[in-house]
Amino acid sequence: MTRKGLINPSCRRRQASNALNLLDSGLRRHDEKRMSQGFSKYILVFGLVILAGCSMLSRPAHIVVPLTETHKIQLPPPKSLGRNIRLNQLATWEQGEQINRIQFIVEVDDNSIRMVGLTPWGTQMFSVDLGPGGLKYDRFTGMADDFRPEYMLTDFMLTYWSREQLVTVLRDGGLELVETYEPIHQRSILADGKTIIRIEYDDTSRWNGKVMFINLYRNYRFQIETLVYEPL
Repeated sequence: MTRKGLINPSCRRRQASNALNLLDSGLRRHDEKRMSQGFSKYILVFGLVILAGCSMLSRPAHIVVPLTETHKIQLPPPKSLGRNIRLNQLATWEQGEQINRIQFIVEVDDNSIRMVGLTPWGTQMFSVDLGPGGLKYDRFTGMADDFRPEYMLTDFMLTYWSREQLVTVLRDGGLELVETYEPIHQRSILADGKTIIRIEYDDTSRWNGKVMFINLYRNYRFQIETLVYEPL
């Protein structure tokens, strides 16, 4: 017998046990649902990465890019820039009657260079990634033959890497680099004594103002203006 108003201890234990079982069951269902959702997200993200990778072309880790039919250079490693940065740039690329207006989004760190080219309305024109796995790139079909991601990356490096970093790279390719500061800041890349690329800077610093890149060999040019320079 129990006193009126008191609960039998054995009954209390059964109620507590039932409550714990219900709580455990609910937690298991919650965890299973959460794991299922997480797994679904993982599969979705993984699938997108696979699809993105399938749309890209890749090259070996030692990247050699031609500047002319007979002169090629090996691209310097990302770390050789000596700074980790993020850039937002506007550019106008011209070849004959074709004109492309591009927004460049660029990130450089010790391990990789990532560059994306966007149209003025935000559509991706190309992407290029130079990292430990080599060179990977993608671009719209129908673009000019000389409007290539690997050329855009090479032109970027020729424009912004230091003279000291580029001299050896170009010399190994049978090319010469001449840089002057008067009457304007200018770089010239010569093949067999003839200028094939000329780069003109608004400022003594490569990162300030506008830059005009003129490829005399492939007959294209583009003007670049850096809108955002952000250390990483």
